[in-house]
Amino acid sequence: MQASMRDHWWMLMAMMGVLSACSGPVGPIPGGELKGHPNTWPTDWYFTEQCDNVLLLTQLPDPYSRSIWGVHADENLYIADGSKDSTWVKNISADNQVVLGVEGQLYAASAIVVHDREEIHRVLGAFVNKYDIDPTDNFIIEEGGVVFQLTEQPR
Repeated sequence: MQASMRDHWWMLMAMMGVLSACSGPVGPIPGGELKGHPNTWPTDWYFTEQCDNVLLLTQLPDPYSRSIWGVHADENLYIADGSKDSTWVKNISADNQVVLGVEGQLYAASAIVVHDREEIHRVLGAFVNKYDIDPTDNFIIEEGGVVFQLTEQPR
């Protein structure tokens, strides 16, 4: 390996080490525990409309956090994925107790699967409006995805 290639390789390895030592997710790279301040459950999630992403921490098999889209609809907060096979969705299936991170504030939550078709369509509309996605892209229903409503975790 040439000297400059070797230098680039070591720099890449050092950056990966730094990223893996971080607690929460970094961009699309999953992380572990979230850092922030525990907060009381809000009565309305409207303030999340200004956030591009929220942080989600699932607890199984180990702390696993992701930066994901979240939408406010009917005073509730929803998260969704176009696949039931993603790691965070599988983790919620095993243990629906999660932690949500928004702007440095942490909220203990239960993730409840939404089955009501009307509610799913309202949530899809919120995703379309917030993230400017194609309104004909029904990524949740057509692709076998799932919608979760986040509710306050019982104390």
